[in-house]
Amino acid sequence: MEIHDAAMDAPVSPTASPKANGVVLFTGDRATIQNLSGETGGGKIEISGFAGYGGGPVIFRLHAQAAQVRVRYPEGVSTIADASLESDRGRRIAAWLAGTITIRRAGFNTEADVGSLLAKSARAPVRTASTRNRFPGGA
Repeated sequence: MEIHDAAMDAPVSPTASPKANGVVLFTGDRATIQNLSGETGGGKIEISGFAGYGGGPVIFRLHAQAAQVRVRYPEGVSTIADASLESDRGRRIAAWLAGTITIRRAGFNTEADVGSLLAKSARAPVRTASTRNRFPGGA
């Protein structure tokens, strides 16, 4: 499937991609994103990966690379960031998301309550593994 100047939006995403282009290859019970790129939040995003959907649970592995993307979330905050993210749902029950997000710039609306924004974000520190095998089965 070839995609030309498509608009993509996800309900859980605080930004949309109005100019998506790429190729998705469907073979049997698998869809492979050969390339998919777009503009979102004033920056660029590229996605690659696959999803297997034949009999049983869907398995997938996706990789996203973003550069200079503006995200307006939560309300009153505007952030420009770069990111390299990878998601996986192999034959396990749960999926994971890992990667790096580099915040280039953050701005706050002068009428926003910065104290309540910080209080909402205060959680226990996230524990991360020091090393991670990128492929299931140790390959």
